[in-house]
Amino acid sequence: MIDAQTVGRWHSQRKLMEIDRLVTRAVRGGTTSMRAAGTSLTPMDFRERQQRDEYAARLARTVLFPAYDDAIGAIVDKPFQQPVKLEEGDSLPPDLQALEYDCDRECTPLTEMARRLLDAMADTGLAMLLVDKPSVTVQEGETVRVMRMDEEEAADIRPYFAFVHPDAVLSWSWRTQNGKRILSMISIFDESSEVDAQGHEQIVQTVRVWTEQDWSLWKRIPKLTMPQSVPMDPKASIDMTAKDAAISTAATETEPYALVDSGANPLGVVPVVFRNVSMKGSDPLVARPPLMDLAWKNVDDWLVTSSLSNNLHWHGTPMLVIAGATNDVADGSKPVVFGAGAMLASSDPQMSVQFVESSGAAAKQLAERLEQIRQDEQQLGLAPFMEQVAAGSTATAVEAAGSRTQSRVQSWVECLEWMLYDAYKMAARWSNEELPEDFDVDIYRDFGLPTRAQTDLQALAAARTAKDISQETYLRELQKRGVLGDEVDIEAEITETENEQPALGELTPFGMPPQPPPGRPGQPPQDSSADPEDTPPQ
Repeated sequence: MIDAQTVGRWHSQRKLMEIDRLVTRAVRGGTTSMRAAGTSLTPMDFRERQQRDEYAARLARTVLFPAYDDAIGAIVDKPFQQPVKLEEGDSLPPDLQALEYDCDRECTPLTEMARRLLDAMADTGLAMLLVDKPSVTVQEGETVRVMRMDEEEAADIRPYFAFVHPDAVLSWSWRTQNGKRILSMISIFDESSEVDAQGHEQIVQTVRVWTEQDWSLWKRIPKLTMPQSVPMDPKASIDMTAKDAAISTAATETEPYALVDSGANPLGVVPVVFRNVSMKGSDPLVARPPLMDLAWKNVDDWLVTSSLSNNLHWHGTPMLVIAGATNDVADGSKPVVFGAGAMLASSDPQMSVQFVESSGAAAKQLAERLEQIRQDEQQLGLAPFMEQVAAGSTATAVEAAGSRTQSRVQSWVECLEWMLYDAYKMAARWSNEELPEDFDVDIYRDFGLPTRAQTDLQALAAARTAKDISQETYLRELQKRGVLGDEVDIEAEITETENEQPALGELTPFGMPPQPPPGRPGQPPQDSSADPEDTPPQ
């Protein structure tokens, strides 16, 4: 039973997922987030444990290469080169037609909402939508009445989609009915900053709980605390940071949650639709980030970059060495200035001055290591476009698709199409409507690899010309990269090509066989380059 003390607690699986998400969240947040993560992702060396300022200085000199965030961006950009299309969208009821252009009642078009969902799907493995409808009642004094239709239209009272980031989901539960698992409860967290009329800022935390029977909204105002920008604890770890995150939303005796609103759920189901493309275990709401390996590789990039920049900082400037210096120079009482226009004079004939520089061997090794990491990051970022999975998410779809395959990204887009279809179905349920029989959601899926991989096409063409690969392999590689559509039958294309007539350039006039060069019958053609004196008499 949810109450003021338990409403903000995390599901045990949610705590475990936070460990991975701390890493992906940091690399997506860029340089600032990686620096703020401090020792959780950037450990101190022995010297820095003694001199904390040196650690802070090294972080300030380190800049993140955004490999992970760029990979997510490339995945999200591909399907939305064209807007989301609705088949038979004109046949929808008016309140559902409005979802295409304003799906959240905040002027967000459906295509933009789909982008957010795919971004969350590629980043966390999960995409979620809450399908809700505002209350249709009006308080008039001590009585409550149902809104009239004109009042609903004026207030834009209709079903809408609310984007739910998986990080906002705190807890959930399932029940089983006839062997089918059904979501029976979910709690969704939100935190915002509010400023009152006196200019005082306060943090407001809310948790909305949905069950099959009702919904409730809980709220609390915790003390405003400013997080330390750079954790300096050498013992800090990702596990500890994840544990702190779970504690941050939990109620305390001095700061409990208070119930501020509640109501009945007329649908009889929890109005949340979701898709899990990277399921971890048996719980449908437990996922592992699909590009987790790339995220850790990006952390490796950050650490090597940090070591390289630190190495260059200390060894990039030559050291001045003075031998046979006078006492005032040696003991530091006489400052030594060097640089452009500077001069050091001495009456000691044995005095010598020279610069000593490091060989740069360590920096060279770090640079080579960094180059290899960048190549690995590129391959991991392109992997979702390359790896093939069976097309179709249902038995019927797979049977219809036959042996056709698609990339992982294309399969994610297909999952997103089904998810949006389910969202429209849930919205229709709020309005006691039925979706048109031919209604469907279509997202562009006929795409290939990002632009940076198009150089592969030249290599494939060269390999085919040199007969290093077969025609079938060449065509399948083109199809994998989106140059050929999924509907193209490779075997049929090969058969058609073999049955084609010779090209026009290969045909002689009137289909006649090639004629011998001019000359007398029975005699070989004359070589024009031969010496006339060597020609036998006629």
